[in-house]
Amino acid sequence: MAEDWPKIKARRTTQVSPWMAIIEREVEFAPGAEQELYHAVGQQDYIAIVATLPDGRIPIVRQYRPTLESFTWNYPPGLSTRARTRLPVADVNSWRKPVLLLPAGADCAPR
Repeated sequence: MAEDWPKIKARRTTQVSPWMAIIEREVEFAPGAEQELYHAVGQQDYIAIVATLPDGRIPIVRQYRPTLESFTWNYPPGLSTRARTRLPVADVNSWRKPVLLLPAGADCAPR
């Protein structure tokens, strides 16, 4: 039946780091068709929270991004380990990276 296709013929996951994995799938789109190889990046579940301080400023951090080969400004990142709760916890006192506090609505576009 047509609804039985495509079929995943093989699946391999290579854990690259605690934060990401490469998922490789061999897919057959029709009976007897040559299998095609597909790749995806797997990562942990995450949530993004934009914090505002009582005075309306928004904290962002400067980080080096090897993929971009440059520094970027981002919202403060973080991951929860499996041993910890999945509920988000934001603690402005625990940030260990340089923080820039912007007024709400500030233009952060590169110049």
